[in-house]
Amino acid sequence: MEKYIIPGFILLFIIAFFVQMMIFISRYKKCPPDRIMVIYGKTPGQKAARCLHGGAAFILPVVQDYGFLSIRPINLELSMKKVYCKGSEMVDFEIKALILISTEPEYMQNAAMRLFGLNLEAIDELANGIFNNVLRSYTATIQLDKIKLDLGQFTSDLREKCEVELKKVGFTINSLCIEKLT
Repeated sequence: MEKYIIPGFILLFIIAFFVQMMIFISRYKKCPPDRIMVIYGKTPGQKAARCLHGGAAFILPVVQDYGFLSIRPINLELSMKKVYCKGSEMVDFEIKALILISTEPEYMQNAAMRLFGLNLEAIDELANGIFNNVLRSYTATIQLDKIKLDLGQFTSDLREKCEVELKKVGFTINSLCIEKLT
């Protein structure tokens, strides 16, 4: 009987080791390069979530869970009619913008807090609203002649102002182009 006790403990130890390895492997999650992994639940520090772009992380069972945010570009096409300029003149805009969720740590955190769980349609609507508000408020401070005189400078200034607002929700602008101005 005693000759079976030591091999029994060894076998039990091996089984326990493999069970722990299987649990570890099942909770070790990889993040593809075109996504941000949002780990939520019990996270270190005062952050609501931990964000990871690329790489992998161990997700603690029971106390943590995870999800993904896509960082694939989002194409926005805005057609805005009767936007007021300084001096009560009106102008129509057609703008194309390519935005994506930023991979800078501070802005990934903003995206996790404000975009996680939203579908693409809601994200698109949010970005369109931000562009609409910034364009209307910025255009109201400039005369139409100045916009037409230096459209490149206007586009550059508009991009800067939009970028500030978009970063508050975790976006960055890849490109911005004013297609039509009438």
